[in-house]
Amino acid sequence: MVQKTRLETLLENGGSPLLPDVGEAFYLVEYWRNAGCVGQGFAGPVALTWQEIVAWQKACGLQLIPFETKTIRSMSEAYAGQWHLSQALECPPPYGGIANLIDRETVRSKVGRLFKAQIKNQET
Repeated sequence: MVQKTRLETLLENGGSPLLPDVGEAFYLVEYWRNAGCVGQGFAGPVALTWQEIVAWQKACGLQLIPFETKTIRSMSEAYAGQWHLSQALECPPPYGGIANLIDRETVRSKVGRLFKAQIKNQET
């Protein structure tokens, strides 16, 4: 059985990740996603290599300026690094508070049952 990621749990529970606004640099996020975000290492994700980024650019007919290429590499390094940190259960999610992981409907249902039980006990 595949364990759900924190992001999958957050989205299932109606939350949304608190991601930073990257403004006009959003195109770099799309480039990074198209490049593959990360490579696969023996112990999990690793940053895209410079060679992989250059090969991706050539395959797509793109010629990024050095700043763009460095940014994509930095994003890949940050993602792979956070992935490894996040393997520890006590690591908070990088995209927002732990409160976003709460299933609000389940909490509402449990609190409702507790109140009903309390009222029933007072009536007897």
